[in-house]
Amino acid sequence: MNGYSDKIQMLLQEKDRMLIGGEWVRSRSGKGFSTSDPATEEKICEVPLATEKDVELAVEAAAGAFAGWRKLDAFERAQKVSALANALRQHAEDLALLDAIDSGNPVTAMKGDVAMAAGIMDYFSGLAVELKGQLLPGKSGMLHTVFQEPYGVVVRIIPFNHPIFFAACKIAAPLVAGNTVILKPAEQTPLSALEMGKYVQEIFPPGVVNIVTGDGPVTGTALVSPSGMVETPRLQTKSRLRSVRGANTSSVCGTEALHDRHARAGGHPGCSARELDSRFRGNDGRGWLQSASSRQRLNPSACSRG
Repeated sequence: MNGYSDKIQMLLQEKDRMLIGGEWVRSRSGKGFSTSDPATEEKICEVPLATEKDVELAVEAAAGAFAGWRKLDAFERAQKVSALANALRQHAEDLALLDAIDSGNPVTAMKGDVAMAAGIMDYFSGLAVELKGQLLPGKSGMLHTVFQEPYGVVVRIIPFNHPIFFAACKIAAPLVAGNTVILKPAEQTPLSALEMGKYVQEIFPPGVVNIVTGDGPVTGTALVSPSGMVETPRLQTKSRLRSVRGANTSSVCGTEALHDRHARAGGHPGCSARELDSRFRGNDGRGWLQSASSRQRLNPSACSRG
């Protein structure tokens, strides 16, 4: 990254804090973990390891902000999401540099990810006009009114391969719909999400968007575990695009942990070889178990017949 050293050092300042309730805070435990350059395996910087206490604070902040956020006109919420999209465009090079050193992707490609994410955010902002209910006929002389209601607090757990793309575009739809959000970037690539937090802090009311960093076993489990649901029942829906560790967290926590779960691994929902049955022979995916861009993901544990 010749020529960018000074700028990168500036961007890495204060990455030892998370955005919770509109404030930059360190982990309550004081613990952190290192993120490293995949090209050199050298340490880049230390970021916070959010524990159960930090997750509880994030949930409380998001739940506290929900009432005010949902009362805003959908167009006002959409305007703020579009404002964040514009901020990403203005700082595209900064975000691309962080993703390049954090994930090993080319800077140019990461600039493209910023542009795509901003475009998707604008798309969901434009859908604010479609947030409408229905009026249905009932018994004679009666009508049924159907209202669309936001979930409440939504968790987004994202993977490492397109850090800023997933961090930005995956929070857009729930925000426009009136939900508040807790975002957990992948432990391998947390830097651009934390940088995005600076713009979030300027645009959104405190607690509407919270960004926590950490690994799957500690932070991820705190966000999705059954015990966490008991302690923080206001956590209404969770969505994950999963890495290997994210998938392990999902299997440990189980479906009983979630009020509503949306999980994807790669480009399509997972399916087993048994489910594919004879259709597997017609698939042209030779020698692969997952393609994130297309086809279907196979579950290796289901490929043997007992």
